[in-house]
Amino acid sequence: MRFLTYDNSKNNRLMYVGTFCQYASLFQKRNLGSLIGNCMATILSMNEQQRQDGAVRLLGFARNTKGKGYRQRGRIDNVFSDDNIDGEEEKKKQAYRRIYGYLPLVNLMHSYKHESQLYFSFYSLMSQIGDLLKCKDEASVKISLMTACQPVSYQIRTSNISYNKENEDIEVAEFEDDFGNDEQIAKVANALYNWIEKYPFGNDFSYSAYLFGRIATRVYFSISNIIENRTFKLGSRFSLVIENLLNSSLIEEMKEDDQITIEGFNINNVATAPTVLSNNLKQLKNKDRESEHAPLTRWLASCPLLYPYIDFSGDETIKEFVSSVIGDDENSKYIFENVQMTDILNKVAMQDGGWLKFSAAKNKISTTINYINDYGLDIDAILDPDNIDEAREEILTIFESVDKGQLKTIRDNYTKDENGKLVPKPHNN
Repeated sequence: MRFLTYDNSKNNRLMYVGTFCQYASLFQKRNLGSLIGNCMATILSMNEQQRQDGAVRLLGFARNTKGKGYRQRGRIDNVFSDDNIDGEEEKKKQAYRRIYGYLPLVNLMHSYKHESQLYFSFYSLMSQIGDLLKCKDEASVKISLMTACQPVSYQIRTSNISYNKENEDIEVAEFEDDFGNDEQIAKVANALYNWIEKYPFGNDFSYSAYLFGRIATRVYFSISNIIENRTFKLGSRFSLVIENLLNSSLIEEMKEDDQITIEGFNINNVATAPTVLSNNLKQLKNKDRESEHAPLTRWLASCPLLYPYIDFSGDETIKEFVSSVIGDDENSKYIFENVQMTDILNKVAMQDGGWLKFSAAKNKISTTINYINDYGLDIDAILDPDNIDEAREEILTIFESVDKGQLKTIRDNYTKDENGKLVPKPHNN
């Protein structure tokens, strides 16, 4: 964390790492998920403006708010509800998606005001996987998975806090949500337990802690470029984050493998596209006895809590690689084929909205219209001639600003089609 220091002098403006660990309860015996939540709450207790590494801030839960339009439809509990899902098979898939939608969530609550901050965190997801790895049997995996899916709130303290003694538990509470029937949790738990049993290292062979440290360092220093790229929606960002993890693992494994040369591999990180990972997987495929190399990367890629977040739509190489390492596990194959998270996560409204440029200029208006349609804004509200304030509120959920003239240009030249999209009026074609 960039705001911590090993310098314990009184004049240092950064917080001493030992003090942070003490205040965040890191010296207490607790699960990894709680440690991440406590750290995130402690960060905001120190400075409410401090950004959270590896996390995207979302709009809060719909159950706690009022309103309509995109700002309400895009709240994560609305996105993963069954309200607009038809058919038993689709509801079954939605129950699976709800598990993956809630696993990375961290909710932070203020102790002095009725306000919370909701985050979708890569580190939270990895901590949940870490906790599940400690389970001894399939039954305990199932119980732990159910617990991990329940959002937990952690308390942000006021600035008047004593950092001189061990901090009491700042975990507040969890609230239950409906994850469908027991079938989906049981099948994900079964796939996860089978994956854990395939851990490739044992008494005969293992990587050094140094290699795992290099992978973690590579991920840490590259993840912010993805998480903070506001041109991508949540699902697209998270897909790149997982692809970056796999690429980081692959590169560091190749450096360690004395039976293979790193020549031909691209040692850069994934940033705005999965091309680096895709090309590196092609290089791996061309190596002799390629299935014997990169065991850690193969194992990570087959994790049933990771590959559903990958967007396979634009790259067959990554899709084929993941499919090959999953193998014949029935539940894993079902998840791979039916639970794809990018599109549904792209519907989730992020708190870092208001970043797009609204333009009604002739050479740019089509881009503006595409944003409105892609984000699923309320077209009726935007076109309603009697309520300009509601139209502006809907537009400002994703755009930086909009004036009356720009809004009039949209209304004069565009209409709503049968699919609920903004399209040019007939006379403009």
